[in-house]
Amino acid sequence: MIQALNQKTSDKMKKRKMSNSFHGIRPPQLEQPEKMPVLKAEASHYNADLNNLLFCCQCVDVVFYSPDLKDVAEAHKIVLCAVSHVFMLLFNVKSPADIQDSSIIRTTQDLFAINRDPAFPGASQESPGNPPLRVIVKDAVFCSCLSDILRFIYSGTTVPAHRAILVARCEVMAAMFNGNYMEAKSVLIPVYGVSKETFLSFLEYLYTDSCCPAGIFQAMCLLICAEMYQVSRLQHICELFIITQLQSMPSRELASMNLDIVDLLKKAKFHHSDCLSTWLLHFIATNYLIFSQKPEFQDLSVEERSFVEKHRWPSNMYLKQLAEYRKYIHSRKCRCLVM
Repeated sequence: MIQALNQKTSDKMKKRKMSNSFHGIRPPQLEQPEKMPVLKAEASHYNADLNNLLFCCQCVDVVFYSPDLKDVAEAHKIVLCAVSHVFMLLFNVKSPADIQDSSIIRTTQDLFAINRDPAFPGASQESPGNPPLRVIVKDAVFCSCLSDILRFIYSGTTVPAHRAILVARCEVMAAMFNGNYMEAKSVLIPVYGVSKETFLSFLEYLYTDSCCPAGIFQAMCLLICAEMYQVSRLQHICELFIITQLQSMPSRELASMNLDIVDLLKKAKFHHSDCLSTWLLHFIATNYLIFSQKPEFQDLSVEERSFVEKHRWPSNMYLKQLAEYRKYIHSRKCRCLVM
């Protein structure tokens, strides 16, 4: 938008430069738009989350013992299985028939042995419902982390997840699963107000520390989910995605797109996305000639409208000066034709 206006003005001014300079008349100067707010991404704390889970011993479902049964290390199946086929074989996630590499089978047999003896030391203190799996380490103690499957319900559809991952990565879920809430003792957890696709993207972020929304609409849905569960870094990622997408759109696409920019602004405000809402106000003001022609422009609040009018580009003063200048040039041409 900015480049198009500058180029258009520049081309017209070059054509009229000679005649205008003779009469000492200069066109109004188009000022530069205000700089857009800069958003800074929040640093990842994925590694810190998992390390904290390992050392705080929450959601432990595997206990490793040394051969003399003295040294104990607690861990989580999900992380162990994620990093090695040895653990997948040990915990029956895969069978020997699924493993093509015979060295993995030998390694599993040489390193570990599962003990299911009820007379095992400490067995009486274990939870009777779902006690941790006891693994005797024949060679060395392997300390890695994570698992315990939960299922989330969406209109009759279940989505599997791991309690330990959710506890490590999301403080709201950590409080929910470890406090005096219904979810702490339940396996099936209903989730409301979020679509299945959005929640799957949310889980993808919790597991991988990254996400790639399909578009602006999905990014906003994911931002709302992140705000619901207070995952601030994911909120920032969604904000940056939306901003990047809007900035990359040419003027014609902005003018023809079906996305309601004012509705996007109101959602950002409602879900406490202050950085995005401020940026969107500046974006509307900077592209005033486009958005002021759209019906949703009338939905701006009095305060928002005042901000946009104050920071609009081009300014109202410039447009008035440009109109007067064009009127003067037109009158000069008419005089020349008469003469």
